[in-house]
Amino acid sequence: MDPPHPLKSLLQLQLVSDPSTVLNISYVLTHLTQEYFIPSPHLQKWTTRITSMLHSKDPGARWAALCLAHKTSLLSKFTMVECSQTWLGVALPLLSKNEPLPILKASIRFLHHVFSATTDVPEFQRQVVTPNIPKFSLALISLAEKQHDLELKTLVLDTIASLVPLHPTSHRGVTSALNAMCLRLLNGSAPQPTDRMLLDAASNLYAVLHLTGGKVGAANVWRKSIDETLTFSWNALAVLRTTFPGQNFPVSQHGAPIDPLGSIPLNLDRLRCGVSVLRDLLRYVGILN
Repeated sequence: MDPPHPLKSLLQLQLVSDPSTVLNISYVLTHLTQEYFIPSPHLQKWTTRITSMLHSKDPGARWAALCLAHKTSLLSKFTMVECSQTWLGVALPLLSKNEPLPILKASIRFLHHVFSATTDVPEFQRQVVTPNIPKFSLALISLAEKQHDLELKTLVLDTIASLVPLHPTSHRGVTSALNAMCLRLLNGSAPQPTDRMLLDAASNLYAVLHLTGGKVGAANVWRKSIDETLTFSWNALAVLRTTFPGQNFPVSQHGAPIDPLGSIPLNLDRLRCGVSVLRDLLRYVGILN
């Protein structure tokens, strides 16, 4: 007697209910392999189970379903192309709801994989990816502005930064919003400096935004970004230099003296942000020349 199909065993034992799925999700994710997703009658039951859990009222089940959808998509591109349009229709709206952080992060990782791993499937790109990329990016911008969790913010920035080079045209409509978000994050912080991971992620995203300008406009946008970053950095350095002993303290636009105790940490962090952005922008010198 042949052993049962591995997907059948998982469905009958580990994934038989929503609570058991949440309890056994780590085991299931660890044991899944590409061989499990060879076409079979059980594959349809597997994808149906994931779809069912995505609509569950239990947050734990929705999180587990997103993890399974992500893992399935990693192991079987065929299954991803066949099912991800349905799964995407559930996962994308979750980003605009008041969901727990694990669900938001799992949804972002799943959607990121779908949008980045299907660039060689033209029809899927036309029907699914192109219409949904701007929605995804706008949802991520809103998350970054509302959420205070640094790990989530960094995930959002890294996700958009990796998608912009793959889909520059689809991001043209949200470039202004992305630019404004990056500049807010890169404007320095005091008394505590900008978190290093957040700084690197924001800098990396800002450095790829020029790609939305296309083959002709990208170089001009890049030069403008370089000029503005240099001006920003020089202004920060100028404030630091005028606080040296024997120099006149800088004044605000209203003529009032600026307190060095607050000004120095802020402009030191601004200089740090500017140097990071210049470093990332200069990576594209060879590409644009």
